[in-house]
Amino acid sequence: MADHGPRVNPWVAGGRCAYQLVQRDLVRSGQQQQVQGWSPLAGLKAREVFDRLLEVALLIQQDLARSFEGTPLTPSRTHLLWELQRLGPATQQALAVALAVSPRNATGLVDALEAAGYVERRPHPRDRRATLVTLTGLGTETMTEMVRDREQAAAELVSGLDPDQLAEFSRNLGTITERLQTMVEAAQSKRGTV
Repeated sequence: MADHGPRVNPWVAGGRCAYQLVQRDLVRSGQQQQVQGWSPLAGLKAREVFDRLLEVALLIQQDLARSFEGTPLTPSRTHLLWELQRLGPATQQALAVALAVSPRNATGLVDALEAAGYVERRPHPRDRRATLVTLTGLGTETMTEMVRDREQAAAELVSGLDPDQLAEFSRNLGTITERLQTMVEAAQSKRGTV
């Protein structure tokens, strides 16, 4: 059987994996044994699922890196473009909140995207102190392509699942996502980084 374990840990935060920190804390507190249905066999299956999730994350990162080759786009810059697509014209402060980064970091991302022609700054119509960041023609065209590619990739990924399987997978993935978010927030809270 092939080893599907992660080759690279894409979840490094401050040099340490958030999942490892959460697992260490659960083991120390004895809570791992209290998780409903936990057993050594369940732990093995859980690790296999987690390793598959890491593999998916890594494959997505590799695909993004490949598709950004030869462009000034990075995952962080692309995230900002997606947020502008979702929000419409926005202040840098609103973008910083949406991206969960510092205002200074958002400014750097906007600067780079503006220099590359993807966004522009315009005066805010109601607040002379603020500027709005908007997509340019290139930014809009790029996002149109990304939305199309996202829809196509999503359809291809689930093409072999019937509606019931897809609904069950979506529910299970939602549960895992919520649990992971809770675990990451708890680990960050313990370190005082929330």
